Amino acid sequence: MVGGAIVNQQQFEIAASLIQYGINAFFQMFFRVVNGYDNRKIHLQQ
Repeated sequence: MVGGAIVNQQQFEIAASLIQYGINAFFQMFFRVVNGYDNRKIHLQQ
């Protein structure tokens, strides 16, 4: 029982870190797209 709990804890930590990494990557991509859109708007206005 204890061994299974340790494996579950490791799997949970790995899943949590993967989710955190995915969220960070998603927001970086999202902000890059938003910044690119804003830059295009600025160029069109000039």
